[in-house]
Amino acid sequence: MDAEVIKTVGQIAGIGGLALGVFLLLFRDIISKNIFPKLPPAEAYRLLRLITGAVWSAAIVGIAAWVYVETRPPMAVGSAATTGTGIAVTGTQLIQGDVNIGNVGVSPEQVGVLIETATGPLERLNSGLRAEVRQLSDRLGVTEPAIQEMLRTLGEREVPLEDLPAKLAEIAERQKELIGQLRAFTDDPEVQALRQRAADAIEAGDGDLAEARLIEARQATRTARDRLQAALSERNLQEAQIEAELGELALTRLDYGAAADHFRPAADLVPASAPLVRAGYLSRFGLAAYEAGNYPAAVDALQETLKLREKALEPYHPDVGTSLNDLAGVYQHTGRYAEAEPLYRRALAIHEKVYGPDHPIVASEFGNLAGLYRATGRLAEAEPLYRRALATHERALGPNDPIVAIDLGNLAGLYRATGRWAEAEPLYQRAIDTHEKALGDDHPFVATGLNNLAELYRYIGRYSEAEPLYRRGLAIDEKVYGPDHPIVGTDLNNLAELYRATGRLNAAEPLYERALAIGEEALGPEHPRVAIRLNNLAVLYRDTGRYAAAEPLFKRALKITEAALGPEHPDLASSLTEIAILYQDTGRPAEAEQLYRRALDIYEKALGDDHPLVATGLNNLATLYLATGRYAAAEPLYRRALTIVEKTLPPDHPHLITDLENYASLLDRLGRTAEAAGLRTRAIRQRRG
Repeated sequence: MDAEVIKTVGQIAGIGGLALGVFLLLFRDIISKNIFPKLPPAEAYRLLRLITGAVWSAAIVGIAAWVYVETRPPMAVGSAATTGTGIAVTGTQLIQGDVNIGNVGVSPEQVGVLIETATGPLERLNSGLRAEVRQLSDRLGVTEPAIQEMLRTLGEREVPLEDLPAKLAEIAERQKELIGQLRAFTDDPEVQALRQRAADAIEAGDGDLAEARLIEARQATRTARDRLQAALSERNLQEAQIEAELGELALTRLDYGAAADHFRPAADLVPASAPLVRAGYLSRFGLAAYEAGNYPAAVDALQETLKLREKALEPYHPDVGTSLNDLAGVYQHTGRYAEAEPLYRRALAIHEKVYGPDHPIVASEFGNLAGLYRATGRLAEAEPLYRRALATHERALGPNDPIVAIDLGNLAGLYRATGRWAEAEPLYQRAIDTHEKALGDDHPFVATGLNNLAELYRYIGRYSEAEPLYRRGLAIDEKVYGPDHPIVGTDLNNLAELYRATGRLNAAEPLYERALAIGEEALGPEHPRVAIRLNNLAVLYRDTGRYAAAEPLFKRALKITEAALGPEHPDLASSLTEIAILYQDTGRPAEAEQLYRRALDIYEKALGDDHPLVATGLNNLATLYLATGRYAAAEPLYRRALTIVEKTLPPDHPHLITDLENYASLLDRLGRTAEAAGLRTRAIRQRRG
C-alpha cells in the first residue's frame, strides 16, 4: 500500500480513535443510562468497556502505522538542511553557498536610487518608479510590495553600494524558497493556515506580520506536540523547520544574531533519526554565529556539523569538504593553526576529486591554505599556492576578474611580508587597475587596493606617496558606506598610523579616537577589532608620556583579545608586548619581563621557533636585559634573534638592520668594540642596499 495512504488512514484512525476513546471514558455514565436503558447497569458497563477497548485498539494501530511511515529514513527538510556554506579567510571567495543569487539586471546605483525614492506607499509612486519596481518584481519573481520591503531592508542595514544588486537577488531567492516551504502541505490545519498567512504577509511586503504569524505557528506546533509528544515526534521536525524558517527570514534582513538565535533551537529540536537535518541547521547556526562575532559558538557548531556529516555521508562527499573548510577557517581566525591545516588539506583533497584541479572552488581553497602558511611564517610554502590560485582563477575567470585582483593582492601581501617590496608594488598597482576597470574608480575594492599600496609605502618609509592613497581610499569608503561604517574606521586608523610614523601626533589622535568610537558603535565594545584600536590609541598615549591614560586602554584591549581569541593567539602576544613596553618605560622592569616572556612563549608555541615574530620577542626581552645591566642574559637572545631574521628575511629588511644595531650596542657594553663596529658597518651597508 502507498505510504501516503497508510499515513492518512493512520492519522484518521489514531487521532479519531483517541478523541472517541476519551469521549467514551468521560461520558460513560450518561451513555450507559441513555443509550442502553434496557440493559442492567453491569451489562451496560461491560458492553461500553468492550466498545471503548475496540476504539482504543484501532487508535493504537492507526498511530503505530503513522509513526512507522514517518520514522523511515528521513528526507532532508528544506534546502537549508542539506548544504554547507564556505568561509573564505584570505580574501579569496568560496563559491559554495546554497543560494543562487541570479542576475538582477540593474546597477548598484539604480538600486541605491530605488532605496531612496521607491519605498513609500506603492499607490503614491509616480509611473516611472512604479514601472521600475514592477520590472524588478518580474525579474526576481516576487511581488511588488515584497520588492519594496527588500529595498527598505537594504537601506536600513546600510548594505555597501556595490553589494546591493547581489543582496537584493539573494533576499529574493531566499524569500521565494521560504514562501515555497510555507505553502507546502502541513497536516495541522491551524499551523497550515498560519504559515499560509505568513507567506501572504511576505508577499504583501510585511515582514513583521510574517514573523508574528510564524511565531504563532511555532506556538501552535508546540501546543500540539505537548498533547501528542509520545506518538507525534514529527512535530519536533516541523517546529525545527519553522524555527529555521524564522532564521532564514532573519537572514533576509541581514540580522545574523537573530538568525543564530533561531537556527540553534532548530538544530536542538531535530531527533537523532535525522542527523543530516540537524547538521544542516547547525551549519546555518555556525555561519550566523561567525558573522555575529560569536567564535566559540561557531566552533562548537561546526565541529558537530562535521562529525554528523562524516558519519552519515561518504568520505568524499562535497558537504564533508565544505564542513572541513568552514571549521578550518574559524580555527585559523582564532589562532588554532595546527588544527586548521589538516582540515584545509582534507577539504582540498575532497573538492579536487569532486570538481577537478582547475575549478575556482579548488583555487580558493589553495588560497586559504596559503593564507594559513603566511600566518604561521611558512612563507616559502605559501607562495606557490598563492601563485596557483592566481593562475587557476585567471584561466577560469579571465585576467580582469575582481577575484583575480584579490589573488594579486594576496600575493603582493606575501611579498611585502618577506621584504620583496619591488615585486609587491606592481602587483598592488595591477590589482587597483583591475578593480578600476571592472568596477569603476569609486568602488570599495579600489579603496582596499589603495590602502594596501599605501601600507606598503608607509612600511618602507615612502610617506609622501602613502598619504594621498590613504586619503583617496578614505574618501571612497566614506562616500559608499557613510562616515560611521567599520571599514571607514579602519581607514581612519591606517591614516592615523601614518601620522604617528611621521611625528604628527596631534593629527593622529582624533583619527584614532574616531576610529575607536566607530568600532565600538558598529561592532560592539568587545569585538577583537575594537581591541586593536584601543591598543593603537594607547600606544599614542604612551609615546606622548600619558602613561596613566594608556595603561587602562592596554588592559582592556588585552582582556578583549584573550576572551575572543584565547590565551595562545599571536594577537594576544602583541598586546602583552605593548603593555610590557609601558612597564619598562615607567620603571617596572619585573612586570615587563614577565609579559615579554609570556609573549615570547606564545609566539614560539603558535608560530614555531624560527618565525620573525619570535625574533621580535627575543629582541624585546634582550633589550630589557640590556637596559637593566643583565648583559650575559641578553647576548644569547640577541644572537638567536639575529640568526632567525637572517634566515627568514631579506638582507635589507628593517628588522634585520635593527637587530644588528641592538646587538652592536650590547657588544659595546661588553667591551667587544671590534665586533660591534663590524655589525654597525654591516647595518649601514645593508641600509644603503
